[in-house]
Amino acid sequence: YIVPNKLIGAKYTEDLRKILINYSMQEIRDYSSVEVFSEADVYPIVFRLEKSSIRNCVNMNIMDSRTNKGGGILVKPELFYRDIYWDRYMTENQETVNIIEKLLLGTPLSEIAEVKGAATVSEAYEIKNELINLGELVDMKEYKKFINTGTIDRYVSLWDHKKTKYIKDSYMQPIILNDSIEKVNKKRLIESSKEKIIIGGMNKYLECYYDTGEYIAGKSTSIIYDSKVSLLYLLGLLNSRLISFYYRTYFKSLSLSGGYLRIGPPQLSKIPIIIDDNKIKGIERDVINLIESYDINDIRRIEEYESLVNANVYEIYGVSEKEIKIVEKEY
Repeated sequence: YIVPNKLIGAKYTEDLRKILINYSMQEIRDYSSVEVFSEADVYPIVFRLEKSSIRNCVNMNIMDSRTNKGGGILVKPELFYRDIYWDRYMTENQETVNIIEKLLLGTPLSEIAEVKGAATVSEAYEIKNELINLGELVDMKEYKKFINTGTIDRYVSLWDHKKTKYIKDSYMQPIILNDSIEKVNKKRLIESSKEKIIIGGMNKYLECYYDTGEYIAGKSTSIIYDSKVSLLYLLGLLNSRLISFYYRTYFKSLSLSGGYLRIGPPQLSKIPIIIDDNKIKGIERDVINLIESYDINDIRRIEEYESLVNANVYEIYGVSEKEIKIVEKEY
């Protein structure tokens, strides 16, 4: 069968994969880089399976043309059939799969912290109606700063530094009064007041910002709160090169044109987290230094502490020097 590449990793095709996994998958070919259909902008794959209970190795091939294989790997059945997320195997490097396997030893993020969407679609429009610029506030009322994907960088909020574009309008210092948030949804006021991590919804890499409770986030962003482990520790892991590499590989079929990724709670919830008690304090310290370095735009210190965080994350997940080079090629 030739089908869209969403088959191998998208949420809405999970039920179909649960059916297919009962049979013997022989091969999956990725034609995403090949212009198979001249008048359709699609990213197709071809899969071939047999109605058999015998499970052999699965050929995962990336095609250079309609007939030529550019590269690929052979996936062992005990690995391929362990779950229904196959997009991570669409690679030319066996080492990539080995890296992912190491990460999968971790605990899903959803078992460590609450992972939620910051706002529903209907709430997004209600929030839009209540947004004002800070300069328009005449009374000393309590409010939350408003942030969304375009004003979230790694470790940094661009609020008041970059215009916030939201549902056809833009704001330099967008805020929403606490009373207005409560009218939209009391739960959102409680969530926005919590210590949390806010994550952009469409980026080339994970971009996560630590908030002490100043911000309410808009649609297409995600929030992480009520964690069993320090949020600063989680922030270091999530902003690391290794976790972005994992995300880009594991959820490859959800990628958009230009290398952008769809980033939302269903995917974030599955990110494997290893809690290393011996590393928590060190990563917290380096993350705090990173945040301070970004605030003053000290490039030398940023590079220094980024390197320290990344090195610790590689060590936590047991990634070898050879495997680190594969990850670093993404950058």
